[in-house]
Amino acid sequence: MPEDDKPSPRFLTIEQVAEELATSEVQIRSMPKTGQLIQDAYRQVSERIAAGNLEEDAAS
Repeated sequence: MPEDDKPSPRFLTIEQVAEELATSEVQIRSMPKTGQLIQDAYRQVSERIAAGNLEEDAAS
């Protein structure tokens, strides 16, 4: 498989998530406690579905 066609990693680091969501690592670390991370994930997936973009790596 060519390097460009390599699937994106299934899991991200705290740093990568913070960068993707444009927030701090401290905020990301607090999200599981508040449920915010799950809410954001559902929102992003629902937006992708509504846009008709169902590819697994579409968020990249």
